[in-house]
Amino acid sequence: MATPRPVSVPIHTWMIAYDVADNQRRQRVARALLGYGERIQYSVYECRLNARELVNLRQRLT
Repeated sequence: MATPRPVSVPIHTWMIAYDVADNQRRQRVARALLGYGERIQYSVYECRLNARELVNLRQRLT
């Protein structure tokens, strides 16, 4: 569950889509994104992230 953010932290909405052929890697990407946003379609997520969360997500995906 996401932790509450201070009101002064800017939040941006990111639409993240992926096309990964490898099943194991695709599952890892999906699990990582579920922790940061809501699944809209099979490989599309809507994530509301501040700058720190975006950096953390990008690190998890690399």
